[in-house]
Amino acid sequence: MDKKELIIQRSYDLFEQYGVIRVTMDLIADKCGISKKTIYKYFENKDDLLHQVVKIKAQELYDELADYSKTYPNALQAIQAFLGRTYYVFTNTFLNFIRDLKRFHSDSYQLIMDLREDLMLSFIEENITQGKQIGIYRIDLNASQLSKSYNRIFMALLSKGMNINSECNMHPIAFLNQLFIYRLLSDDGLKVWNSKDYSQENSMMCG
Repeated sequence: MDKKELIIQRSYDLFEQYGVIRVTMDLIADKCGISKKTIYKYFENKDDLLHQVVKIKAQELYDELADYSKTYPNALQAIQAFLGRTYYVFTNTFLNFIRDLKRFHSDSYQLIMDLREDLMLSFIEENITQGKQIGIYRIDLNASQLSKSYNRIFMALLSKGMNINSECNMHPIAFLNQLFIYRLLSDDGLKVWNSKDYSQENSMMCG
């Protein structure tokens, strides 16, 4: 890992843990074991560093999730993993990072949201098409309408800033994910979902 990569990775870890506002260039330099002057060799200022961090990390997440349709053997496993990962990213510590971006760094915030929406819509549409072809999703589904509806509801819940906590049985986004999957399933798909290969206590559950 070269110095620029180190700065970006450590900065991201700090932004995710503490939020954008509380992280200073002095703190980043200390965690990287370098001088603040070295950071300014690669980045004009904190805003420039933040934007590059967001751009790289958002693209990494995009690439990771985009591969889910190839990684998993069928559409149901792929959508389960995709929604579970998205739920974890956008409702865990990453949420504090997103909130600060929305309040203080609108350009970086919009970059993440545009990538997320593009990924969400394209993945779900493709997944529904695949699921219909193998008979585990209902044949009458409108992939475009469903993906857009899911995206709107997801964003509405996310904007409320609801965090995972130990008192709930299921986070609202996890509940949305479960309802969405049941909306997709055909009779044959429901049998597969209820089989022993698919635990209901999965990554979309709270806690």
